[in-house]
Amino acid sequence: MTDPTKPTDDRRPLSPDEAPVDPERRRLLGGIALAGAAFAVGGCTPFGGRTPAPTAAEAALDVQLRRHIRHVVVLYAENRSFNNLFAGFPGLARPLQALDSPAYRQRDRDGRLLDTLPPIWGGMVPRAQTVDGRHYQIGEHALGSLPNRPFALATPDGAPLPQSVITRDLVHRFYENQLQINGGRNDGFVAWGN
Repeated sequence: MTDPTKPTDDRRPLSPDEAPVDPERRRLLGGIALAGAAFAVGGCTPFGGRTPAPTAAEAALDVQLRRHIRHVVVLYAENRSFNNLFAGFPGLARPLQALDSPAYRQRDRDGRLLDTLPPIWGGMVPRAQTVDGRHYQIGEHALGSLPNRPFALATPDGAPLPQSVITRDLVHRFYENQLQINGGRNDGFVAWGN
């Protein structure tokens, strides 16, 4: 029987000689998984919109993909959105910077579009953390006025926030989640969250 107070081999920290030689490999593998997922759900459109009939080239590509891709595995980090992980991935049909229409903005509880997003209660990174030698703690008023549109998580100086930094958690209550999702429009996260 093992002692539960002692870490097992799978929980021990990696020694310097066990660390990945090329951390960029994760980014490449994540991109490949994303591309496969994008091809697998390419016919899906948000908000119940209609998908136009595929062109001959798209139909030929679909046939090739079905012939050569048997499985698509998508690895997804908890509490991270698609845009947080892949905002500027090459070849996206709708990259993050292109999502600036009322369909992608947050609404107040009365249904009106918000001009800006309110401060994040307690801060985006409320507890001090050090990742790759850099200190992170982003308080409630550190980000200033946020635009009401999708954006990648970043530090107050605009540097991308590393995915290993633990951010403020989302609300984990069923009825609030339903109000936030708002029938698939996803425009109630500010109104019904904190």
